[in-house]
Amino acid sequence: MMSYRYAARSHAGILVSGTVRAACEADVVATLRSRRLFVTSVYASDDVRGRIAGLGDRLSSRRAARTAAMRALAILVSSGASLLRALDVAMEQCGDRRFAESLQAVSDDVSGGGSFSEAMSRRTADFPESIVAMVRAGEAGGILDDALERAATLLESYETMRRQVVTALAYPIFVLLSACGLLLFLLVGTIPEFSSILEQLHADVPMPTRALIVTSAVVRNPWVVAAGVVAAALLYSGGTIASRMAPVSSWLDRVLLDAPLIGALRRQTNTAAFARTTGTLLQCGLSVTAALDASRGVLGSSTYRNAVSVARALVEDGVTLSTALGKSDLFGRLCVQMAAVGEESGALDTALVRVAEHLEDEVAHGVKGVASVLEPLLILVLGGVVAGVVASIIVPLYAAIGNIR
Repeated sequence: MMSYRYAARSHAGILVSGTVRAACEADVVATLRSRRLFVTSVYASDDVRGRIAGLGDRLSSRRAARTAAMRALAILVSSGASLLRALDVAMEQCGDRRFAESLQAVSDDVSGGGSFSEAMSRRTADFPESIVAMVRAGEAGGILDDALERAATLLESYETMRRQVVTALAYPIFVLLSACGLLLFLLVGTIPEFSSILEQLHADVPMPTRALIVTSAVVRNPWVVAAGVVAAALLYSGGTIASRMAPVSSWLDRVLLDAPLIGALRRQTNTAAFARTTGTLLQCGLSVTAALDASRGVLGSSTYRNAVSVARALVEDGVTLSTALGKSDLFGRLCVQMAAVGEESGALDTALVRVAEHLEDEVAHGVKGVASVLEPLLILVLGGVVAGVVASIIVPLYAAIGNIR
């Protein structure tokens, strides 16, 4: 089974798109035609078009739409509404056309006799493995409403942590972009004019000013700009290909985990995601090994995913989860000790969720701390750069004017 992206038009002429897992493109086309959709394009998610579309998905509001839809499903199903009716309402509430199309595809599969979890599992780009596992457990145990409630809470916790990070880093990024824009304006619009004036005055141009004039000429040269764009594209493509290689990916991930400031936040973020997901899955009735399998998908670090795989193998051999986690230096003493306490008290799920809540608070405070350090540092450094650029032009200009007098 591979993941495919598609674009199609409904019988009313509305353009729809989404993702689906299937054995081949022919199966994708057959599935879409059974839903009375006119297929316009189908391509694998791993090819160039799929990667570009995936980048667009990451920049879209898909996460927020998914969270809103899952909360709507939880409320409606727990209130006694049928699953199909809940899906219809969730489609109206999510606010994202592409995700609404995925919900429509899930609804069509369910109305055709398929299970909710199976329909979701065919669309992994929209429904994470952890969410699918919760829904599957809820269906098996007859507690779908409770599973949807926990799934919505889990997605909301992810969204809250992501927003905290984005909010804390928004101002430093704004300062950086503003300073870069000002520097580009000086290089393109201001320095050429001053360069012409200095040339007419036959001024003695110092080395920093000459370097700025040369840089300005390079930046304004369209061929150089085009070559820079091509080089950047090649570097990005090469970096993407290299990052997909296991040795390079593991090395880079380990470097980020050991980096000052960023490394500690990355460790806390991954540990919190692991604890939150595993604890929530255990609350839904999954076994420890099944919870570990599903939790790997939410981790953004290959090193952590490998550590969870090792822990899963140890648990399957009869080792307790706390002991398995303690074999690695990634999860921290607090997480390991809380897991041990939870195992002793028979409340491992609750213990892991509490660890996640604590670590999520630590991440929020840590990101704010990093932002508070970056803000004045960026202002000082970039302000100094801009001041140096201005001084490199003004000083020789005043010197030339003084010589005229």
